[in-house]
Amino acid sequence: MGTPMKSLEGQRVTLRPIDVERDAQEWFEAMQEPEMHLWTGNNIPIDVDEVRDVVLATYANHPEIFAWCIRESITDKMVGIYWIGVPFISDEQRLVTLDAQRIAKPFWRKGYTREARSLVYDYAFTDLGVEEIRASGSRAA
Repeated sequence: MGTPMKSLEGQRVTLRPIDVERDAQEWFEAMQEPEMHLWTGNNIPIDVDEVRDVVLATYANHPEIFAWCIRESITDKMVGIYWIGVPFISDEQRLVTLDAQRIAKPFWRKGYTREARSLVYDYAFTDLGVEEIRASGSRAA
């Protein structure tokens, strides 16, 4: 599963399916910032191969999530990664129980996450027919 069905466009950000080769170098550079890992339990990757072959490949191909690369709309610079759990039925309700993101430090507290979340939630409720999102900060991979 892993790959969302479409890209999502906002004013500030565009979310598109992860392109493992294209996104690896930028995400490797972003993940070198120690503060990105304070609350996530992630480790700083040792090289771009780890980011490409483990991190991004896992997000792009994980069977239980839809994952997007978040790009700044104007510059096309990588801002981060956003993912949600694949919707499923529980108690006769279509829901998502996983919602998380990793944002590069230069983009913290500037509205990028808010817009990305709004785009993803609109997609989940409108296109996927989700009735409830139970947000969490848990890692998908």
